[in-house]
Amino acid sequence: MNINGANMSPKQIKIGFIVLPFIVFFMYLFGLFDEKDINSYYLYKKENISENEKMHIATFNAFTEDKIQNIEINLKNCQILSELLRNHKKNNVEYWCEKGIVKK
Repeated sequence: MNINGANMSPKQIKIGFIVLPFIVFFMYLFGLFDEKDINSYYLYKKENISENEKMHIATFNAFTEDKIQNIEINLKNCQILSELLRNHKKNNVEYWCEKGIVKK
């Protein structure tokens, strides 16, 4: 065992430091680090009772092979439900859609 705690020669360690960034780069290119819920939309509501409080109502996470189509479908569905709720309930409740992951 050498000073680095591995049974590797200094040449092998140098090669590893050169090759590892390329492996990570190609993993990134192939989408292995993509956030899975980034195509999702979330419907929230806020009542005038509390200024900072928002309540998660629904999650829109339709899936097709086309990421752009996922975003469009999820946004459209979220906006439709938001508009329906706004028209149905005429009180002081605010509804809106947010893209991304639910922050708890």
